[in-house]
Amino acid sequence: TRGQVALFIAAEQQYGFDDILDWMHSGITSKLEAGHLDEIRDVKIIAAKPNVAAPIAYAVPAKTLVAGTPAALKLQGILWGNAPSAIINGHSFFLNDVSSVKFGGTNVTLRCVAIQKDFVRIQDVNSGKEQQLDLPKN
Repeated sequence: TRGQVALFIAAEQQYGFDDILDWMHSGITSKLEAGHLDEIRDVKIIAAKPNVAAPIAYAVPAKTLVAGTPAALKLQGILWGNAPSAIINGHSFFLNDVSSVKFGGTNVTLRCVAIQKDFVRIQDVNSGKEQQLDLPKN
């Protein structure tokens, strides 16, 4: 494995399994390197169909998060195109996607209920509680 297994374990503990899968599918770098695990967040967005225009970004690009878990849920960006997507705590969501997101020292399973140009609505799958996340105003 040329040392990659230990790096994958460290990256999973720091960023989560879904981010590793995103990187394996669309990562810019070809392998993980010690001291540069933050590159797991460097991914290319690939259009699902070759004739589909690239989405238009209405938000500032998501910033690379420093090591650690975010204290709260934060909408980092919205990509608007044929299938709009939202980036929440470094995790991408399409409409009705359900996925686990790390924040506040725990994982929470979220469903993306609505995506608009300046906010998203999410639902905590376990509690059923809905919440609106607004884009930060610059």
